[in-house]
Amino acid sequence: HPLIYVEWFTVLHCKDPVTGLYVVSHSMCHHHLNMSIISADHIVQLCHLQAWCGKHISGDWSSDNV
Repeated sequence: HPLIYVEWFTVLHCKDPVTGLYVVSHSMCHHHLNMSIISADHIVQLCHLQAWCGKHISGDWSSDNV
């Protein structure tokens, strides 16, 4: 079976009032990222996470340096 590296995130509790998207953060275990290596056949559903950049995004950012 193919293996998948997974970084876990907190459960969906609250939505951002502006975007309506759920706010999550990395799940931690003893101050370390909560991660697992699991079999690909255990994947139930994928999700897309979008980074929160605050109110201003640097014009210096590009696909080469971020």
